[in-house]
Amino acid sequence: FDNLKFTSKYSAEYFDVNENQYLNPFYGDGFATGGGAYAYYKRVFDYTWSNYLDFRGNLNKNKDVYFDIKAGFEAQSQQNYLLNAGGTNFPKILALKYLASTAKPTNAYSLPTEQGTNSIFSVGDFNYKDRYVLSGSFRRDGSSVFGANRRWGNFYSVGATWNINEELFLRDSKVISLLKLRSSYGENGNSNAFGLYTALPTFGSGYNYGPNPGTALNNAGNADLTWEINKIFNVGVDFGLFKNRITGTVEYYNRKTSGLIIYVPYSLTAGIAGQNTNIGAMRNKGIELSLAARPIMSKSFTWDIAANFAHNINKVEKLYLGNPIPNGNFQIGEGHDVQEYFTRLWAGVDPANGNPLWYTDASKGKTTSKLSEATLSYTGKSASPKYFGSFTNTFNYKGLSVQVQFNYNFGNYVNDQWAYYLQSEGLFLGGFNQYNSELSSWKKVGDKTNVPQIIIGGNNGSNNNSTRFLYNGDYIRLRNLQFGYTLPKNVLKGTILSGANLYLRGTNLFIFKQDKNLPFDPEQGVSSSANLNVYIPKTITVGLSLTL
Repeated sequence: FDNLKFTSKYSAEYFDVNENQYLNPFYGDGFATGGGAYAYYKRVFDYTWSNYLDFRGNLNKNKDVYFDIKAGFEAQSQQNYLLNAGGTNFPKILALKYLASTAKPTNAYSLPTEQGTNSIFSVGDFNYKDRYVLSGSFRRDGSSVFGANRRWGNFYSVGATWNINEELFLRDSKVISLLKLRSSYGENGNSNAFGLYTALPTFGSGYNYGPNPGTALNNAGNADLTWEINKIFNVGVDFGLFKNRITGTVEYYNRKTSGLIIYVPYSLTAGIAGQNTNIGAMRNKGIELSLAARPIMSKSFTWDIAANFAHNINKVEKLYLGNPIPNGNFQIGEGHDVQEYFTRLWAGVDPANGNPLWYTDASKGKTTSKLSEATLSYTGKSASPKYFGSFTNTFNYKGLSVQVQFNYNFGNYVNDQWAYYLQSEGLFLGGFNQYNSELSSWKKVGDKTNVPQIIIGGNNGSNNNSTRFLYNGDYIRLRNLQFGYTLPKNVLKGTILSGANLYLRGTNLFIFKQDKNLPFDPEQGVSSSANLNVYIPKTITVGLSLTL
């Protein structure tokens, strides 16, 4: 068949990681153990092999009404090998830094792991003169990480696009150059982030009986463990105005995840703590906007604007027996954001005596200076931002260019995980450096401050985790500022160069944050928790780009 094509693609990667860590015996973290060392090695090999047939059928002479069908098989495999070891008590000489010199081995561990996925897939499209496009897909995936009874999952999608600008009533419009309405619904599966062998009954080592090695059941297995299912609805509009001088996209999505794999606790009489089970449900929905425009365009000067905006709402809809799940600084609970902080509610400092105050419960009707009387509560504050995006301006004038890009993030709170040590009101005074905010601590009756009195040994547990150490994470960052100059073509005439550009770029030069009390950079990743991370560096780069 002239329109039938067979394709086979094989891709693979191999890499290894070697790490060596040395703690000297004279000072620092290695002093107490006479020095220490740690060695780590990891090797990974993975491949993907895809084979499929592709058939295109033209339905008219102009070949602008056609369908395209693909069908095939795909195999994926990953093999890992891990080896690590550690030791302490080194000779008092800095030249010996590897485990061969340790007097006391502390740990040794090695383990191979592997996983595989097989997939049967098909994709179909129907196109009517680039005006109406219908699409659909179906795939059947089987993964080794799931139980023997439920390894395979069926997933599909359907979508449609209407290029309204191709209709007769808009084809000759001088205002609207692009107007596309599109929508889709689909399902996909997740098989990551909960372990490779959780569906199998497994035994663990280290349960030794005197000098004899021992093993014990550490996972009951779940033969019915299967895919987490994401059901995603999407509708969007793409537009272009005035010969695409202004373009943009408006998009709404609603993503429901069901069959969430959650660790369900067992009775302690079972001999194991619990087991992963498909029991939870969660929803994410939101909007995404993007806009690009060229307000000024002439022979010698252009001005381009690009901006995007995103807003997401997260909600946990179902958990096992409705029971919340502790998760570090958060507690996953029905009706709450999956990253809503769950901690004590800080009420400030008693101006009469400098003691810390917490609310006893979420009603905030009563305060206490006793840590044990302050219950953990949902705070209504999430680590997930409500709004984020960027804004970019680019100017070009006769070879000169300037680009300014800002990133922004609003609506989340960041947690200081090290405040327990660094804002301790005397508990770690002399052992850890303290924040300069400790200088504003309570000192006399009537002082109004948020820092309790400093007392050697600590002040009633004031440094324990609470909303005191949650900070507003709003910020606007000058992500990129670049100046450039492109040499004119006539200057390069007679040389071997066809182009030359000189540029000066500054990255992360300034940040504007709303919370003035925040002692660290608000950009702390998806968990919004500071872990003594190095500040995002400011960099200045000078470059020359030459084209032959």
